[in-house]
Amino acid sequence: SLCVLEAHADSLIGDDAAYARVLRVLATVKLDRVSNAERAEAIEELCQTAKHAPHVDLRIRAIAAATSLSAGERDEHLAHRLYNVAADIPAESLEPEALVRLQGSKAVLAYEMGDLRASRRHLDEALHHAERHAIAGGLALRLRMGLAGHVMVAGAYDEAVRLFLQIVPLAEQLGNEDSRALVIANSIVCYGRLGRFTEMMRHAESLLASPRLPQRYARFGTCYWKGIGHALMGQRREALETLSIADKYLSENPSQIVRLWTLMKSDVLFLLGYEEQAKSAARRVIHYETGQPPIAHYEGLVARWTALAACRRSERLIAQQHLAELRARLERYAAIDQVEILGSIIYNQHCLGLAAPAEGAMMRDRLRHLPPATADLLAKLLRGPNGPCLPCASDLVS
Repeated sequence: SLCVLEAHADSLIGDDAAYARVLRVLATVKLDRVSNAERAEAIEELCQTAKHAPHVDLRIRAIAAATSLSAGERDEHLAHRLYNVAADIPAESLEPEALVRLQGSKAVLAYEMGDLRASRRHLDEALHHAERHAIAGGLALRLRMGLAGHVMVAGAYDEAVRLFLQIVPLAEQLGNEDSRALVIANSIVCYGRLGRFTEMMRHAESLLASPRLPQRYARFGTCYWKGIGHALMGQRREALETLSIADKYLSENPSQIVRLWTLMKSDVLFLLGYEEQAKSAARRVIHYETGQPPIAHYEGLVARWTALAACRRSERLIAQQHLAELRARLERYAAIDQVEILGSIIYNQHCLGLAAPAEGAMMRDRLRHLPPATADLLAKLLRGPNGPCLPCASDLVS
């Protein structure tokens, strides 16, 4: 597709040329051929097209493209900007497919802004119109993936994995291997949260053996859950081999991915009993004095290691401030991230010799809505020198 666009670029004019630029940006990014600066420049060009293009369909496609490029970064300023551009387009006069595309983009942007309710509302409206007008193909696939993702974010992993697996045949029918791999990777996360390790390991091994690996975050996430599974089943050698597989990918990835994998790897090492090695690795990417940019959509993981890796009281006080900032924005995050943030506050306060009764009550309430395996894993991962600081599943039974 990129070769075709480049071959005909000079022969296009007006709206055709503008739309070709939109498609070229998406194809280039999909091939991981752009730097962060080039991505930002591409998003800016798409924003200008979304605001000023004479035809509404091109504006909507530019919004969708910019949304696709920015999704996963949790750049609230950019999300607000794009959302406002989308809101300026009158929905009443749109053709059904354009309306569905616009509402789908608004759903993603609202999610990036941290407004999960507005995101689900836009998604439901897009799904309603797609079903009513029998809209199929890639657009329908993305909407169904969005619905399953929302259910997963809410912590309803049993329902989410069912929805993800229903999407697989559609992705295969469309020949969309990237979406299929991403859907399988998300189902692996759900199986892990549910404690269904046999199914999780089967899907993880199959995905990692396939010639078409999922995109970067999903690739490392698959290695993470496979490593977690081996560690919990006492399979030390297999867990370390899985970590080595992911380590081989690091040279291909930006620093943000390296930070994420370092913390994921630290979880597996911690469960294997290499606690000092895990904390030492985490300290290489948790910088108490200078601070660090957040890892979007992994706020709970960062919060846990901010608490766990602190060695000195001064670091625990810095961690206390950082965790308080996350606590103030708690409702913006996924259900699992909320629990991990609250658990990290409890752990850090415990290390400072302080209590956190409000956070304890909130965490116990939220844990009751998550699978027992999730509570048990979190209790293992936030374990202090004198044992677990957090309740396991059996402690939550009323």
